[in-house]
Amino acid sequence: MSTVSLKILEIDGEVSVKQLDSTDTPDGFTFLLAGPTGSGGGSFIEALANDRELGISKNQLESFTQTLTPYKVLNVGHSVYLLDCPGFSDNSLSEFEIIEMVNKWMKANDSLGLTNVSEPREVPWHL
Repeated sequence: MSTVSLKILEIDGEVSVKQLDSTDTPDGFTFLLAGPTGSGGGSFIEALANDRELGISKNQLESFTQTLTPYKVLNVGHSVYLLDCPGFSDNSLSEFEIIEMVNKWMKANDSLGLTNVSEPREVPWHL
């Protein structure tokens, strides 16, 4: 298992996020935010950016995110991206459709794999 030092993730000012457009290609760490509908992926991004006006979340258990949306985290000393994913157990999208979206995005952006966050934690990097 390879290791990555988190020392490169130093705050260089006010942390914010910027939505990427279709021509931008992530070139650093990419973290997929996935979970049940209403689990708070969009709210997490808005909280990280300290900007509830981003309009990417709602305070309810209905789905808001309908497509995979990449965001770049700014001012953290390295390229870090958050990939907001539609919620599972959604009425408008099946789990298969969501997995296909993720798979297509990963292939298009040369992503290597996923980590199951519900399993006991192993930290593959130096803290």
